[in-house]
Amino acid sequence: PGGLGGPQARRALELEVTVLDTQMCNNSRFWNGDIAPTMICFQGRHRGSAPSKGDSGGPLVCGKRAAVAGVLSFTSPDVTDPFKPPVATSAVKHKNWIRKTLRRGCGSPQPGHTGQTDHPVLFTQVGF
Repeated sequence: PGGLGGPQARRALELEVTVLDTQMCNNSRFWNGDIAPTMICFQGRHRGSAPSKGDSGGPLVCGKRAAVAGVLSFTSPDVTDPFKPPVATSAVKHKNWIRKTLRRGCGSPQPGHTGQTDHPVLFTQVGF
């Protein structure tokens, strides 16, 4: 109930969401100040729809070209609790760090490693 396919999901599923105001999410009735400026608070557009625990690390995408806006970080133990909406880490706020990290080593030999390459890795729940 409420998740994006549960443990048996064999393909990526989508959940339409609405981004919520950070100030509202930091309200004492919600996350009580725990939402940092580098976080995105959101809720499912359809009543009762929410990501599940297994969805953590999944991308929050937007736009016609599907740009990654964030990565799902955490949810409430009760994923449908309207006062504890899901939270993603903003990829946009970390864009410079991501670019620097990718340029420095993703896919190229690392200093101190003889011949080893640090290849990019994609973690997915989609079955192959």
